[in-house]
Amino acid sequence: MKNLQRILGLGGVALVLALTLAACKTPEKIVQFPPITFSQDNPIKVIAARVEIVQEYRPPLTKPNIEYLLPISPASLAQNWASQRLLAVGDKESNSGRLAKFVVKRASAIETKLPKSEGIASVFTVDQDKRYDIQLSVEFTLYDANGVALASASNDFKRSFTTAENITEQQRRTLWFEKMKELATEMNPALEANIRGKFAPYLTY
Repeated sequence: MKNLQRILGLGGVALVLALTLAACKTPEKIVQFPPITFSQDNPIKVIAARVEIVQEYRPPLTKPNIEYLLPISPASLAQNWASQRLLAVGDKESNSGRLAKFVVKRASAIETKLPKSEGIASVFTVDQDKRYDIQLSVEFTLYDANGVALASASNDFKRSFTTAENITEQQRRTLWFEKMKELATEMNPALEANIRGKFAPYLTY
């Protein structure tokens, strides 16, 4: 009986120690990421009265969509680009009815859980546990005073990647940020080239 009490007593001490250590574990530090900007490049000067930015895509704010969890969402990335790179210029009177409209048509980020290894293989395998699919579609159109389209350009961008099951949440967020930076790096010159090619008569330098 005494041996049983001793064992139970030792077990209780071990449990208390385990709980104490768990409670004292340092929480993971949340890193703040710098903004992704495009103002370092010269603006694209459109001969129009104004540039309007329209968020047509409405994220559901629930999984599997995770736009609201990203350090910067695809929609915000596109809006930042438009606000920093597109500039309405020219004779305000003669172009008073001319509207340049930048529309974010799709800006989704979807998380999909991946199947894990089973049996003995699961002990020695670090699985990829989630896949992320990012899709961004935008359209830029110049309208005259009567609403007739004078020029239009559209672009689609996609990113897909996976994450390992053993990474921390901060590592996951860092990877999300890096992928959004990659998207920005691809998006910036592609949008500019497309707009300059299709809007040539309506641009000034």
